[in-house]
Amino acid sequence: MTISSYIIDNMTIRPVNLIYEAISIRDEMKKMSEEYLWVHANEIEDIFPLQGIFGLHPLTVEAVLHHTQPSKIEEYTRYIFAIIDGIAENQENKMDESGNTNDKKISSMMVLEDDLYMYLEHRWIITLNVYNHHFEENIKKKVKALIQQTNPLMPTLTSFSMSKEDLDSSKKNILKKNELIFRFALEEMILSYFPIIDNISKELEQTEEDILDENSSSSKNNKFQLSKILFLRKKISFIDRTLGMMSRAVQDFVNRHNIVSNNSKEIFEHYSVSDTLPIKRDKQSSTTTPFLDPDSIRQMRYINDRIIYLRNDIENMHQRVISLRETYNTSLSANLNETIRTLTVIATIVLPLTLITGIYGMNFKFMPEITSEYGYYYALGLIAALGGGMILYFKRKRWI
Repeated sequence: MTISSYIIDNMTIRPVNLIYEAISIRDEMKKMSEEYLWVHANEIEDIFPLQGIFGLHPLTVEAVLHHTQPSKIEEYTRYIFAIIDGIAENQENKMDESGNTNDKKISSMMVLEDDLYMYLEHRWIITLNVYNHHFEENIKKKVKALIQQTNPLMPTLTSFSMSKEDLDSSKKNILKKNELIFRFALEEMILSYFPIIDNISKELEQTEEDILDENSSSSKNNKFQLSKILFLRKKISFIDRTLGMMSRAVQDFVNRHNIVSNNSKEIFEHYSVSDTLPIKRDKQSSTTTPFLDPDSIRQMRYINDRIIYLRNDIENMHQRVISLRETYNTSLSANLNETIRTLTVIATIVLPLTLITGIYGMNFKFMPEITSEYGYYYALGLIAALGGGMILYFKRKRWI
């Protein structure tokens, strides 16, 4: 079991043991309203103890176990459940049974699906990710950097600065660490696409150079180049599909302003850390306060813009693959034309020489050259002169 948990307040991020200290953590968070709980797991099986502690809905647990659903952000009574499609590069170099080195190179280019699962409540957040081993550490660094930025004393207010009420409200929004981790996690998943996309761009350039290289025009190299183009196309299509699902999920989430409805009647029978931390409600109305502040919604729009930017890059790469395939076909046609031209030149040179030898190979009784003492040498000279002359002519025409 690989579950890490942290208590985050305005000053520190402190590791805790959620499995053995769930009750004490709940009591502490009940007294300290500025504290938030972040739980991170990097194995799918970790969802079972978390389900028992937080009372997670069975449908969300099933979605984590099957990991076949597309990106989505759903609203439940007490929390938001999100699935964000991610990718990870396959580091294993698998060789086929024949031990083909080219197949080994191609297999190393494959990408794996690496989804991020998140549960966001008013006071806690759960993240679950398997393949990105730097995910937890990167989030911790960002949270620590944010705490260091907010710890110094605020500057004195002037007539040109915001009012104290606006300043307190802004500071309150900044200190909602669960929302920040939610956004940081989304950004981390987006950042995981950049190195893979850069590698694809380098592979496209290298493949184009290999296709245009005159020394790599053998049938074996041509087969490998075609296989590489097909794998690049599959990889780009896969990334485009995952980015498209992520963009739709984030955009749909942003478009829904009232995230949590008071009409939901879900009942949870499990013990939950948040059982003693009721959802905040407006004093003037019976509607439930949204989970995310307007600033977080604006940040989500910015995140969606970054996803769209990546999709545009992928679309450009898709066009490059199409151009690369056309370049490959053109290269094959050029090599074929070169081969045909070489064979045509050879056949053209040999044809008149064959004609001469055919004439003197006829078995007629009266042939003047047969009785000549130097007839054989005359025939060889004629063949050499005619063949040499044709070779010089073809070279002058740049046909050979």
